[in-house]
Amino acid sequence: MRIAYLIGQYPAINHGYLLREVQQLRQFGVEVSVASVNGPDRPPDKLSPEEKEAAANAFCVKAEPLSRVIAAHCRTFFTRPGSYFRGLWIALRTGGLRWLLYFAEAIVVGRWMERQGLRHLHVSFSGHVGMLTREVFPIRASLAVYGYGELAAQDSRTFVRIVSSMTFVRCISRHSRSMVMLACAPRLWDRIVASPLGIDTAAIQPAPFREHPQPFTLTYVGRLAPEKGQGLLLEAVARLRVAGYDVRVRLVGDGPDRTALENQAARDSIQNAVIFEGYVSEERLAACYQETDAFVLTSLYEGIPMVLMEAMAMQIACVAPRITGIPELIEDGISGLLFHPADGEDLVRTLTRLMGDPALRRSLGKNGRRRISAMYDSLRNTEAFARILHERVVDH
Repeated sequence: MRIAYLIGQYPAINHGYLLREVQQLRQFGVEVSVASVNGPDRPPDKLSPEEKEAAANAFCVKAEPLSRVIAAHCRTFFTRPGSYFRGLWIALRTGGLRWLLYFAEAIVVGRWMERQGLRHLHVSFSGHVGMLTREVFPIRASLAVYGYGELAAQDSRTFVRIVSSMTFVRCISRHSRSMVMLACAPRLWDRIVASPLGIDTAAIQPAPFREHPQPFTLTYVGRLAPEKGQGLLLEAVARLRVAGYDVRVRLVGDGPDRTALENQAARDSIQNAVIFEGYVSEERLAACYQETDAFVLTSLYEGIPMVLMEAMAMQIACVAPRITGIPELIEDGISGLLFHPADGEDLVRTLTRLMGDPALRRSLGKNGRRRISAMYDSLRNTEAFARILHERVVDH
């Protein structure tokens, strides 16, 4: 089986699981050719050797010179004028100038697929380009839905139009499948499948357990963005410190909310208890986990967080909101602790309980690792996704 895999940005520090999935699909007999709309998210000297190789072997849409973009459009216009104008009309009707740019990229992707002899396009974080490619070229396409980004990035009619153009839609949690089904007419439901991601559990070793840490260190990993709700976490740290707890929090990642969060920490006089790590290397991230006593998410919306899987696999006690796909990962009180979403008081109660009970932290950590190993191992789950591709993609 040969497929094209179109990704919004590849490789990217926040989407390392896509690099792993491409590699593992190849192990299961799927010949994958990768196209990336954008180049890597970091300069070459910041990429790992594995990422450098992946970037070198990927076709970058936006790196194509203007002459080749024009040539791709001219050739497509003359060889399939009807479908070219249909795709152009859909782009104009859907979103104006921005969608014209997506249309330009779709033609480049379609011509690349023609040159490679590829007939199926699997799409991650670039559904609009995938849909337009599907409209113009005689290919099949499938879409991966990870959570907040895809469901919030466009209006419901556009999302349904994208889903309607796909042979199947892969959702990474049962919750995201239910949300996609809710957005679509029942006639589309049979093409919406749940197929979870996973992590390389064999490569992840448990972090050391600290019985009575001073200070008690909370860690968050991910973008600093409104939907992630880190302000709730800083509020909780401020309240815990007022109550006499020696606690600090490490925020690993960056994003549009960083300045506001720094100002919040200063306003609440906890700037010495909040560490803004920014984006870090894998080595630095591993070192941060070694000093973590509890991993905390305070998101207002999620898909099914890969960082939560990683922390659970490292046998770190995890605290997360009772939203979206998270209860599929955490059994409350067994493999982690859940709190009511956007409820600062419940978060403080949950963290207080965890800090005061080392035996509970140890038990949650061990059970969390067992759960991830049993249900979210990447090799096992990628093999299951490869079977879906073999079943749903007719042309091999």
